[in-house]
Amino acid sequence: MKKAISSKKEKKKTAQQGIRRTQEILEELKLSLDLRADELALNLYILYDYLQRQLEKGGLEQIKEVLEVFTSLRKAWTKVLKSKPR
Repeated sequence: MKKAISSKKEKKKTAQQGIRRTQEILEELKLSLDLRADELALNLYILYDYLQRQLEKGGLEQIKEVLEVFTSLRKAWTKVLKSKPR
């Protein structure tokens, strides 16, 4: 029983660390944008800010949503990079 409780606490701690790390990444992404450059930068800023707020809520559905958005963004950026002439 103690092992099960300890294991559950460890999983929760690991999940919390992952959420914090994701929030830090989102903050870095926001800081890297030049909001004066174009509308895309502003839209990305708004999206990253929204994702940070979803993570702060900490619910499973919000975390799943953030993961889905990150997955979609990664696929989109991968397509852009592959289609860019070298």
